[in-house]
Amino acid sequence: MAVFLITEMGRDRAQTWELPAGEITVGRSDTVLVLPNVSVSRLHARIDPTDNGHKVLDMGGENGVLVNDVAVRDHELNTGDVLVVGKYKLEYIRSMSDLKGPRLQQVTLLSAYPNHRAGTSGDSTFALSPELRQKMQAQDKLRECAALVAVQGQRAFKPGASTLTIGPGGQVPASVFLARSPVAELAWESGGHVLRKISLLGKVTVNGGPPDDKTPLRPGDRVQVGADVFTYELLK
Repeated sequence: MAVFLITEMGRDRAQTWELPAGEITVGRSDTVLVLPNVSVSRLHARIDPTDNGHKVLDMGGENGVLVNDVAVRDHELNTGDVLVVGKYKLEYIRSMSDLKGPRLQQVTLLSAYPNHRAGTSGDSTFALSPELRQKMQAQDKLRECAALVAVQGQRAFKPGASTLTIGPGGQVPASVFLARSPVAELAWESGGHVLRKISLLGKVTVNGGPPDDKTPLRPGDRVQVGADVFTYELLK
């Protein structure tokens, strides 16, 4: 059975939604698939069954429909295609048999999309500017791909939307003189990863200076915790 992996941009993990048989309307309310945000039109798109799976049709929503970052009107879907409908990303999986190994395990652990039947009130749709859409996509890429990479040994640690502790006994090992527990943490806040010092012990710096709780890390930043040095990078 085909599924969508649905993520509201700027939120945490994807959720799974099995595509039912027949025509599927997509919109803010009173549709088969409800995406309750004002960036989604009341009737935004339609998913039709085909001999090979499904195709998506743009029903004239304010923000259109993107597939793999390209605007479409009528597009045959393949496994891995990512639809953007307003603030939502919908990754299409034609069959679970298309997934292998860790990817299959990852998807099976996701929770189900609740598909609430009540949409947001009002008839108007909030138009997403290209700048806002790019900002949301950049935040999603950071959350999904960013990692702390140890300069020594090249081990990579991906925090996602979780909090990673750094230091002795932490999720990211680091050698800190006299410390017996983590001395720093990497957390997701306000659309970016922030490094915090959480102990009086040990040296914790970003690009040679003390970290600011409110300043997100940028790809290429150099992080030092105790004697260990990391780079903040985007990995595929």
